[in-house]
Amino acid sequence: MRLKKNLKIVLITIAFAMIRWSLLAQDGTPNVFTPYSFYGVGTINTVGTAALKSMGGAGVAYRSAIEMNILNPASYSLAAKQSFLLSFGMQGENNYLKSGNLKNSHNGFNLNDVGLMFRIANRLGFGFSITPYSSVGYRINYRETNPDIIGQLGDVRYLYSGSGEISLMKAGLGFRVSKGLSIGANFLYYLGSIEHFSQTSITPFMSNQQYSNTSLTKKLSLNQVAAEIGVQYNFFLDKTRYIILGATYHPQIKSTLKTSRSAYMYEANYPIDTIYDNTTNNTFILPHKAAFGIGYKSEKLSVSLDYDFQKWEGSMASEDGITYTNTHEIRGGMEYTPNRYDIRNQLKRWTYRIGFRYGNSYIMDNGHNLKNYAISLGVGVPIQKNGFSLMNIGAEFGKQGTTQYNMISNRYVKLYVGFSLFANNEWFVKHKFK
Repeated sequence: MRLKKNLKIVLITIAFAMIRWSLLAQDGTPNVFTPYSFYGVGTINTVGTAALKSMGGAGVAYRSAIEMNILNPASYSLAAKQSFLLSFGMQGENNYLKSGNLKNSHNGFNLNDVGLMFRIANRLGFGFSITPYSSVGYRINYRETNPDIIGQLGDVRYLYSGSGEISLMKAGLGFRVSKGLSIGANFLYYLGSIEHFSQTSITPFMSNQQYSNTSLTKKLSLNQVAAEIGVQYNFFLDKTRYIILGATYHPQIKSTLKTSRSAYMYEANYPIDTIYDNTTNNTFILPHKAAFGIGYKSEKLSVSLDYDFQKWEGSMASEDGITYTNTHEIRGGMEYTPNRYDIRNQLKRWTYRIGFRYGNSYIMDNGHNLKNYAISLGVGVPIQKNGFSLMNIGAEFGKQGTTQYNMISNRYVKLYVGFSLFANNEWFVKHKFK
């Protein structure tokens, strides 16, 4: 029976992981919806479970045996003995875009993160996760307004759309060196594809005129391995309270971005001639990334504050007034559980969370930085009366960009639902049969 329980948890994790990977091939389910995802490898996502996202995404110095922390592999060392921790989540997003007098909105939903953590041996834990690293999602319709072009050609319309995702798989170990010190390392695997499509169609005013329409497709594919290391150190104030310092580092990796381009002339939605169709390999740099965190933890309260730096400058060539710059982000949050063991008052067993984050995107539009800021809140609701499994519900309210300088403002609301399933299993017990 115990073996069957362990096998079921592993199979469930694999099933969710396969679903997460399969979403790479689906169109129309982007994690983001913003024209700025047209550039680079799209919009970089906030990494973390629903619980950590409700705390602003802070977690470099976060340690818990009942909530998985995929931000720092050193936290795997806290995996509880004879137990499994399975985590997965879903995300819905509402975007409200504005530029000048133009407005647009979009709603989306997607399976988000899958994670698994368990102890391998004394002081040694294992962690595995799959999460969206970057996402592309946009659709723009534009009608030509230049009177010279209209007078010469007729009604000219343009369509630009994009979709796709780069996913990130992490598998690593966390080891508790001493009472206060833990270290960890993750094997990373980036995999996914992004597709950009554009179309120009012309409807002439004169019946004796006829023009061929054109469509262009660009597909980017990334397949790259990398690594990251992490460390956490606890300063104990007493038996139940301590301060945590944490840090992670991801070295720069020079990768190959496979780029396939094709262009066709068509009539009545059928291609009639190939303009070009080729594939090239372009250099892409996964940047240096360093993150530092400080936290406080007691029986009821946990507080985290992170600083994150990524060196995007020089990683890709500039295009259409867009350049790439280094990113700086501050994330902070806290969670409070009045009494985790109260069996009479359910609300006292709930975990209440709040957080914020502020930083800049790696994209600069004509020299203007693209700022991001958000606030978040959430709750963790116990699933079992006498267990540690939680259903985590959270919301994030944020803004990217501005309407100044002819830029685009994107106000958004993200809703998170995640499950942290804590299963007790006698994995290491030697059974005796009589």
